[in-house]
Amino acid sequence: DVCSSDLRERLKKAFQPMLTEEDNVWYEFFDLILTAYKMELRSPREFKRSEMSEFKAPIFIIPAKQDIFFPPKQVLLKAKQIFSCSIEQKIIEGKHLPSKDTMRDVCNCIKIFLTK
Repeated sequence: DVCSSDLRERLKKAFQPMLTEEDNVWYEFFDLILTAYKMELRSPREFKRSEMSEFKAPIFIIPAKQDIFFPPKQVLLKAKQIFSCSIEQKIIEGKHLPSKDTMRDVCNCIKIFLTK
């Protein structure tokens, strides 16, 4: 276990709103990200519909119901405003960082989507 109990408690408080389930690997990852990586804190700019007019491939959007950063309703609305191609969606249970079981399901759904 890489994190001390004090550090783990501070990480839990900071990242609990994003985690669907407790996972020691995530806490070790958060520790590394905060101590060894210079993060870009600006959000990426949004594309305009005119910039994406030539994009024709289908899109698969998988938002989580309780995601504090990307609420499903807003993500899907924004995608429809930007893209004119077909948009498939699957809203999953959980927060920004889903459970292991949900991630297995997501991976299977992506495989199916990519083989259509």
